[in-house]
Amino acid sequence: MDHTYATSFLELISIPIMLIAMFFSIYIIQTTPSTIHNLNHRYQKTGGVGIAIICTTLLGLPEPNYLLYGLIIGFLIFHFFYGFSVTSTRTQSLVIVPSLLNKHQVQVHLATLSQPFTRDVYNDLFLVIEELKAANVRTVILVSPMFSKKTELRNTLFFESILKNETLP
Repeated sequence: MDHTYATSFLELISIPIMLIAMFFSIYIIQTTPSTIHNLNHRYQKTGGVGIAIICTTLLGLPEPNYLLYGLIIGFLIFHFFYGFSVTSTRTQSLVIVPSLLNKHQVQVHLATLSQPFTRDVYNDLFLVIEELKAANVRTVILVSPMFSKKTELRNTLFFESILKNETLP
């Protein structure tokens, strides 16, 4: 009797979780910023479509496989919350991380933590901001210590004056 109750409970939990995972995949597919020009972000949409198809197929199986459901949900979490970033084809020194909840917001940081903030990276930052402006991104969050050198803060007056002239929409 306890075995039947446990199986019923797992069925009650796993099917809604799979449906939520499938709808979350569809949501991610729809909200991924697909208008950013010259940026490589197709693999997230491809992964979302694949997971939605797999979830739909698994829901049609006569015998539920709870281990497989758990693996797919774990892959969803790993795929969308850990590994998604975008690199511009025009610059390789900066990485763009779109927000999953707001398609008009991105984070920009250096490609590697040990990368120095050189004049080229500084110029690349303006190229990336121009691309994001064309893609209707309204908020850019700089998350690397780009403007700090060792323990001191770099002068940002020139950068701020250019940003005032190049305001995001």
